[in-house]
Amino acid sequence: MQMLGDRRDGVPDIPHAVAHLLMMPADPGSGLAPRRRYADGMSTAARPRRRPVLAVLDVAVGAVALLFGLVLGLYALGTYFVFSSPRCSGCDTGPLAVYVIVGIGLTVLIYGLGLGFFVVRMIQRRYGWYFPVAALVLLYAVFFVIAALVGAWYKGVSS
Repeated sequence: MQMLGDRRDGVPDIPHAVAHLLMMPADPGSGLAPRRRYADGMSTAARPRRRPVLAVLDVAVGAVALLFGLVLGLYALGTYFVFSSPRCSGCDTGPLAVYVIVGIGLTVLIYGLGLGFFVVRMIQRRYGWYFPVAALVLLYAVFFVIAALVGAWYKGVSS
């Protein structure tokens, strides 16, 4: 007596989804056999090759964005330190200190993340130019937001 899902040789047919969950090979005749994977999660399928021109352009754009980000970050840090010494006597500098600390922290964090993700993507031999560019845009935005907050604080103190 043959049960539903049993083959003639007595081995039950296992659907691909269940076989994948059980880490069992699927029926080779079904065309649904999973790719062989290594312990580190790498697949046996070869990665697509990057074109040499695009790889060089990727590194060049990322490096230039990191350089501009470093210059902007150092400029912003210097400006934040200038902001931290108000020219008023007897005024409450609590909000100003918070703005300066948040500005310094965000500047270092954003630049560090952009640099770190770029390096990791280069080690993986994948495109990563967009991380330094995004970091540069965020550094620019954070600088002007902090400058606007400090400017509003100074306007409130002087009036």
